Amino acid sequence: MAATSLFNETKETMPVDALIEQPANVMQIIHTAVAGGADPGQLSKLLDLQERLEKNEARKAYNIAMKACQEEMPVVVKNAENKDNHARYSTLDNVLSTVKQTFTKHGFSLSFGSSDSSTPGHVIVTCDCMHIGGHTERFSLNCPYDTTGPKGGATKTAIQGMGSAVSYGRRYLVYMIFNLCVQNEDDDGRAGAQPKLSGDDLREVDHWYSQMHETSQKAFLDWIGADKLENIKAADGPKALEMLKRKVNKK
Repeated sequence: MAATSLFNETKETMPVDALIEQPANVMQIIHTAVAGGADPGQLSKLLDLQERLEKNEARKAYNIAMKACQEEMPVVVKNAENKDNHARYSTLDNVLSTVKQTFTKHGFSLSFGSSDSSTPGHVIVTCDCMHIGGHTERFSLNCPYDTTGPKGGATKTAIQGMGSAVSYGRRYLVYMIFNLCVQNEDDDGRAGAQPKLSGDDLREVDHWYSQMHETSQKAFLDWIGADKLENIKAADGPKALEMLKRKVNKK
């Protein structure tokens, strides 16, 4: 007895486009296609369709979960201080321990990695943000080795500098992925309503600030919680001036 072929050429086949237009589950469509004698090419199109639909559903589930996750994210507190420049920051352990419960609740997990960068003295830090629904998005940062001290001199070995860069990259990738708010960056949303440094006070701060090395300038802004001098709160003016004078006179 001859074996029965799955793809019976004697049966009248239904065009795959007509099958796709029917309001049915894709697996039902595939079953109908097989029963109707669909050829391998038609089944391949249906399987591709099923894969595209599953990926689209997974992407939608990812986006819905990410929105809900970000709405529940707690504020990250700066829990450490750089001994060289006194800048406040949050350690990687603190960031992850603060937000892990929230992102795992919404079905997310993170996987970090690194790779060589085409830019000398840099390392590419990556993070795969995976959702239980099946969708994954990769984020990356091209980070310079952190080998310099507050005055610009090299204070770390290359391997130490790379380790610092990877830790920095992982921390900021988590900030980016979940759109985190860090305490003292915007005072929990209230900083915009507070008066900023201006006039003679701003000019005096700028006078001392301009005498610092670029690396120290960035560290100072991180410490004071502003992205530029004009955004320093007026109430922080005396503290900012005292720190700048101490750093410049220490040279």
